[in-house]
Amino acid sequence: MSDFKAIEISDILGLSKPLEKLLDCISSACGKIYEPKHIKRMAEAHAEEIKTLSDSLKDNPDLLIKYDHGTLSIENYPVIERAKQRFLTQEIIKQNNIDNIIKIAACELNNETIVSDEPVDKTWLLRFFKSIEDITEHEIQVLWGKILAGEIKQPNTVSLRTLDIIKNVSRNEALLFNDISIFALRHENSLFLPKYTDLLEEQNIFYSSILKLEEVGFMTTSVVTLEIPITENNDILCYNNNYLINAKPKSNSNIIKIPVYCFTTSAQEIISIIKPINNNNLLKSYFQYLNEDNKKFDFSILKITEINENKQEISFYDTPITNLDLL
Repeated sequence: MSDFKAIEISDILGLSKPLEKLLDCISSACGKIYEPKHIKRMAEAHAEEIKTLSDSLKDNPDLLIKYDHGTLSIENYPVIERAKQRFLTQEIIKQNNIDNIIKIAACELNNETIVSDEPVDKTWLLRFFKSIEDITEHEIQVLWGKILAGEIKQPNTVSLRTLDIIKNVSRNEALLFNDISIFALRHENSLFLPKYTDLLEEQNIFYSSILKLEEVGFMTTSVVTLEIPITENNDILCYNNNYLINAKPKSNSNIIKIPVYCFTTSAQEIISIIKPINNNNLLKSYFQYLNEDNKKFDFSILKITEINENKQEISFYDTPITNLDLL
């Protein structure tokens, strides 16, 4: 069962700007399907019935056709009814999937007060709503709902390429991505896991899991070496949403090299939307590893107070954390 409280679309009309923008996006991509237009629905149902008969005639020319008092019918009633029932069932499932994801997006936007005035791209909206028709798993619906809300708040956050990737993600793959992304560390525009097998396996992160995420399109197994210059004005080595590791050189050395597994651009877009709650254990283990393995620098952990992603600025307390059990 959903953890989100039920929000009917009719209940949010006229409320906050974010929710009004959500309705505009729905109307732009789907039409005003949440307004009670009974006549329109009846007309569309009648048109679909005619189309079903027409298609049946094309595919089955030997069927017996009857015309009685202005009514066209086919003498294979059970087959036609089964076809109509199948079509109706599939469309109801699709509509329920769309409705669930819209409600999740509405919940995400319900407490927001500010959204960008920039409209969401029409092509993006059409691709989005086409992609979510067949999404029935709740966990994946939550992901799509957050993506829609995030794109409404700030358009161009999630690319069309990323939508295509997520469309093919299974429930287990999404859960695996969530389990691993909570350990992600960042340096400037790079989001990564340090490639130290012992440290990763301590957190139940195995190469086979990274390989699966590479197949999905979320990570790369090719090892990249980050070369990070450490200066007086730039001493942040890496960070998550809670803490950062900084470094102070003891000698003339001012470059630290980190072998890493990188998250892809699509994965970074998703993480920026869902904002997973970080697990600090990998950062703590990596800090301990650095102190033991790299004697040319002094390392410390500092508590982050604010991250401004647009300006790439980090605010933090100056006092290092000495008791790592507090992390």
